Amino acid sequence: MTKKILTGLVSLIIAFALWTYVITVVGPEYQDTFRDIPVVFQGASALEEKGLMLLTDETPTVTLELSGNRLDLNKLSTSNISVVVDLSKIYDPGKTAYRYDVSYPGSVAYDAITIQSQTPTGITLEVVRKTRKEIPVEVDFTGNLSEEYMKEKPVLEAETVAISGPEDVVKQIASARIQLELTEDTKTTISGEYTFTLCDDSKEPVDSRYIEVAGEGVDLISVTVPVKRVKEIPLTVKLIEGGGATGENSTIEIEPKTIHVSGDEELLADLNELEIGTVDLSNMLEAGVLTFPITLPEGIVNETGITEATVDVSFENLLVQTFTATQFKALQVPKGMTATISAKELEVTVRGSRSVVESLNPEDILVTVDCSKAEAGNQRLDVNITISGYSDQVGAVGTYTILVLLEPKQETTSQPSD
Repeated sequence: MTKKILTGLVSLIIAFALWTYVITVVGPEYQDTFRDIPVVFQGASALEEKGLMLLTDETPTVTLELSGNRLDLNKLSTSNISVVVDLSKIYDPGKTAYRYDVSYPGSVAYDAITIQSQTPTGITLEVVRKTRKEIPVEVDFTGNLSEEYMKEKPVLEAETVAISGPEDVVKQIASARIQLELTEDTKTTISGEYTFTLCDDSKEPVDSRYIEVAGEGVDLISVTVPVKRVKEIPLTVKLIEGGGATGENSTIEIEPKTIHVSGDEELLADLNELEIGTVDLSNMLEAGVLTFPITLPEGIVNETGITEATVDVSFENLLVQTFTATQFKALQVPKGMTATISAKELEVTVRGSRSVVESLNPEDILVTVDCSKAEAGNQRLDVNITISGYSDQVGAVGTYTILVLLEPKQETTSQPSD
């Protein structure tokens, strides 16, 4: 009895297994729906070779209703079903619905699955002509520096960028624009890497979703903007008084009086005036205009643009008169030497206040010559003109020389007495 029960139980199990196999493998077809299968595009490079490109904001998806035996359908999922559109078969621009191919993993035979329905039946794509061009990189500034500072021309790591994309969009793009903000606290050179915006001729942003910028890492451009200090400095001259002319009785007019310069903060910190030259009043017989170059220290720029300055020298209430000097004296004659001055008279031009010059006599003028560095023999030496009693109010104008003979002293021989 027990044996019969056991045999019946085994038979029942075998029958159930056979029934399950027939239902799942051999039995009637089963249906299943697979939603949101992403579409894959192939042949993009072939499309680009034709001068075309695909416009798409997001990946389209497909829903498939498939039928087949349960065992095969159980092997399928949204991730292993391939939906492919071959772009290499597109030859012209336009907006069209293109067919797609469906394939399954290798463990599932293609003819084992039947597509009952597909949504959508075709993938609508927009294909446009693609073009490329180079555009300049420009810098736009917002805000302002303080009045004491100025910015110079920006230095760009890349002055142009290459863009490519839909022909009608690329035609609109005129420049890649970088925005930099200036404030009154900006006092040093600006330097960094900045993003840019693609803009049209009116500097308005262009929709650049489909635009590609050629090159790796070109979404950032290195920019350096030198910021310089601007300073107004007066021009001056070194004044040498003489010939009766002083800073008080002479007028010195410099044109331009000041210039604007720019440079780094440390270079301009101690530059409060610029001396352009020397005016020696003792060598100016008459009023006149002198010209001096404007030379600045290295690293400082003359923003005024004027390269020369004029110095107008005039004398107030001064009288110029010539006297014949007759008094000569040799000074600092070397030991053992004698100095003989050849000149007996010297025409000396004197300048000073009118009342003093008119009261002078030739005897008031002494011509002295320093022989301390003279050598033996005849030589022409510079002289010094001294005006007795009036040296602070009047003086000689110009330079003078005289001929001096320097020779050893003659020894005197004494005569014997009778």
